[in-house]
Amino acid sequence: MNNYNRDILDCCVDNFFCKYTQKICKTKIFLRRLYFCCQLLYLKKQKYLQKSKLRIQFIKRYRFSKWLVCHFLIGVIILSGCDSGKRKDFLPPAKGQAGEILVFMDSLYWSKSVGQSLRAVLMEAQPTPQPEPLFNLKYVNALQWPELLKEHRNLIFAFTFQSNSLQNRKIEGLFTHDALEKIKSDTSLYFTIRKNLFAKGQKALFIFSQNAKTLAEIITKKKTYLQEFYTQSEKKFVLSKIQSERKSKQVQQILKKNYKLNLPIPEGFQLVKDTLKAGERFLWIRHPEVAFDLNIFIAKKKYTSAKEFEGNYIIEHRNALAKQYLYGDPENKNSFIITETLVEPLFKEMILENQYSIRTEGLWRTNNISMGGPFVSYTLTNPKQTEIYYLEGFAYAPSMRKRELLRKLETILSSVAFTK
Repeated sequence: MNNYNRDILDCCVDNFFCKYTQKICKTKIFLRRLYFCCQLLYLKKQKYLQKSKLRIQFIKRYRFSKWLVCHFLIGVIILSGCDSGKRKDFLPPAKGQAGEILVFMDSLYWSKSVGQSLRAVLMEAQPTPQPEPLFNLKYVNALQWPELLKEHRNLIFAFTFQSNSLQNRKIEGLFTHDALEKIKSDTSLYFTIRKNLFAKGQKALFIFSQNAKTLAEIITKKKTYLQEFYTQSEKKFVLSKIQSERKSKQVQQILKKNYKLNLPIPEGFQLVKDTLKAGERFLWIRHPEVAFDLNIFIAKKKYTSAKEFEGNYIIEHRNALAKQYLYGDPENKNSFIITETLVEPLFKEMILENQYSIRTEGLWRTNNISMGGPFVSYTLTNPKQTEIYYLEGFAYAPSMRKRELLRKLETILSSVAFTK
């Protein structure tokens, strides 16, 4: 092949490869553009999906918010239509130590005659081996009133219309304008009770008068009412705790069968003795613990005369039962229980289970003076007045306070009910 033909051939080959290379480049550019378009479409799709999700979430939240608002409004309407008895179900439960009362009043009143009268009435010493008050009073400054104390079970608010102190005005602020004007104008009013004021099961007692001197006199004059009001409040609280506990089935069956009685005896009480002797039936149960020992005994016999309700007869009957059945040490016959005479027992007439009864409160000790403690009892007849019952609870707790132990025993006994 000559040089001319070779040059023509090389030129044709170069033209062919050049055209082929151009086609490849165009193909690559097309593919790149296609890939870019696919990526763009993918990203747009993702953004669309993301927006769709946000829309769905927004719609769901909007619907939930709408549902929540509707139900909230319905709840407000229901609450606004409820009376105070139904509204208490939405309050927090009342709290506080047993036998404790919070007192709100002007600090000057607390340190002077009004506070002194209130302490003399509600902190009166009880017939226990060691002096214990009827209740524990705790003063709270109305201007520094923690929210937590609003849920306390027992509250007392004392104020006068004469005082213009900040503490006095804050207590008055718990009344509506009309209610405040009414108690100001009616001088015969000096007490008012608000139940479930800030918490469920709460009792708030408002004591008011024109001036501090009159307020102190009212507190002293109404001693029995104030003591009974908070005693019943505490017994109701204790009873609710007892009723929530499991009961002693064995003891309750014996009470129903042999004594025709129903008592809320907690499971911790154990049967010690159940006997019938000389026409009188006797039952003794006890709840022994490391720190204390709670005891209940019941005697039933034929009712003969009203003399059996006299104080002297009750103590004589008690001593006779204790000498026959109750011992500090069963192996020591000289350790029988007797009534302490250095502190005279207190007697009180009352109605229990729709029957006339005598409540007795005093101290007991063993004959050899090795043990002792407080007791409380009730003497009453059955509805037919054919039989007389003596119910007693006594406590032994040498290293602890006994007021609340005795209150528990009294609550159990005062809940007695006759069965058919």
